[in-house]
Amino acid sequence: MPAATTMAHVSKAKMLLYRQSQAIAFAEELKALSVGAALHRGNRLVGLNAYLDNDGVLRTRGRLHSIDTAKDAIILAPEYRITNLIVRSFHEKYHHLAHEMAINDIKASFYISRLRELYKSCSSQTTPDGTDSEGENRNLPDTVYLHRHRLFWPVIGERRQAQGEEMHFEIAHSLDTSSCIMCLSNFMALRGTPKEIFSDNGTNFSATEKAVREELKNIEHDKITITFDGIKWRFNPPGAPHMGGAWERLVRATKGILKNICTNYSFNDEGLRNALMEAQFIINSRPLTFVSLDTEDDAALTPNHLLLGSANGYKPLPKEGMNLHRRWIETQCFGDRFWQRWIKEYAPVLTRRTKWFEKVPPITIGSIVVIVDELLPRNLWLKGRVIETMMAKDGQVRRVTIKT
Repeated sequence: MPAATTMAHVSKAKMLLYRQSQAIAFAEELKALSVGAALHRGNRLVGLNAYLDNDGVLRTRGRLHSIDTAKDAIILAPEYRITNLIVRSFHEKYHHLAHEMAINDIKASFYISRLRELYKSCSSQTTPDGTDSEGENRNLPDTVYLHRHRLFWPVIGERRQAQGEEMHFEIAHSLDTSSCIMCLSNFMALRGTPKEIFSDNGTNFSATEKAVREELKNIEHDKITITFDGIKWRFNPPGAPHMGGAWERLVRATKGILKNICTNYSFNDEGLRNALMEAQFIINSRPLTFVSLDTEDDAALTPNHLLLGSANGYKPLPKEGMNLHRRWIETQCFGDRFWQRWIKEYAPVLTRRTKWFEKVPPITIGSIVVIVDELLPRNLWLKGRVIETMMAKDGQVRRVTIKT
């Protein structure tokens, strides 16, 4: 009876394939490195700080090697079959969507020259219509007025946290208040208690908000006591769905992913949750910063870096013999480096605008306005008079009260 295949067998098989491919593509480099010689100045790998690991696999030593945050990338040539299969596997992992996410994930494990060119060729091979299906998952939402909660979470003690527009899904079995409360409770059990919640004016949200106020923070539901303490709930103005654009845009991207993953699929509860978790992982793997193919550059930051510690959830084991104090020091170094990158690479992106470059005079009390109602023809839209304005910190009016 044949022995069962284990992860150790799979790992050895992968290393064998890597070595075979590298033996053909980098014969000269392997010969030099195997005897401890340096690569000559004009060699194509001279800038990669290449070395042979314990398995005889050619890798490039990155700048994060000293703090042991991940394994060094394996060097592969783009023209070989094994490289093509690896890239195609990542393409399929992300369901032929979210190309920048897939490229960022590949870059975390492999160094492949002309990666974008190779990925594009794989994309045309596997996408049904042969076109670029990247869509809009790659880009961050355009904003005119950036709310502070889009950038930072609270600072607790010495622990610094940053918010990167992560997605978390909970399945509500109905649209009543009870289901909304249970979804919020489930979220808190996994992610912690939020300080502030932003939502539209759905009736279930309004009723739940009343339930989580300070005087009603202990709720009896199905003989379970749920505690909501100190949560502030902020509602977007009615008739202003664009103020929820930061999350609505990601919901739209999620629907696109589900459509591609499960075309014409009839879900049960278990299947729907699994599909949502898959979509959630893909959305949270999206790069928040530019995906560079330079081996000296770090992988792009993603929401999963905040949730899981890395884009793909990989967490390296500590080195053998490393004591807890040394491990703690390395963790602090990693945290400091991540924070520096967050401020340097991600924060400036949020300040850029693609439209509305010039300020306009703010709307004033007494102005006559037309109220857009997408459910009615334009000639039936109501007119109204502004009776109250609320000015933002930048001097712009974005909320008004209208009398019709």
